[in-house]
Amino acid sequence: MMLLNTMTNAGQKLGTLIDLASDTNYITHKAAKALNLQSEPVTLVVSGVGGMSASVKTKRYLLKLKVNTPKGLLKPYKLVCYGLDKIAEVHQHVSAQKLQSLFPEVPFEELKRPREVQLLLSHKEGQLAPQKIRTVGDLVLWDGPLGKVIGGTHPDLCLVVLPTKPPLKLTKVVTPAEMAS
Repeated sequence: MMLLNTMTNAGQKLGTLIDLASDTNYITHKAAKALNLQSEPVTLVVSGVGGMSASVKTKRYLLKLKVNTPKGLLKPYKLVCYGLDKIAEVHQHVSAQKLQSLFPEVPFEELKRPREVQLLLSHKEGQLAPQKIRTVGDLVLWDGPLGKVIGGTHPDLCLVVLPTKPPLKLTKVVTPAEMAS
């Protein structure tokens, strides 16, 4: 996951997920409340894979972030976000120490990843999208106006999965119709 801490205009940090497959920005209601963001009620129609569609009553928020300019200055950036109770979970936090062993040229502070996702930025914020600057195996270091992010995989960052004893064996595939009966 492309995770980083972003800075609001008021100086608070938000655990942020950059999701270039999404077309909508989201913020948790908890984070919006902590930031004292103004809101308006809306009904959001969310479409998914295979024609799935759902209506969600939520709130629309205006969020102001600080972003880096090419000259190294900070400038304000406004975006519209929709509220959710939860966006995503960080199941296995990757420490900055592990990341720095793979990218030693990057300052330690810039490699700290959030433990909680409070904001999701979509491809609609294209000017905030990071650019690839270095690859180590299948792990990519990106940099952009919000800071550095890491994406991909590396054997040193993977979960260790121990085999069960005795090994599990697939015995039957059950269809949804069989499960219903």
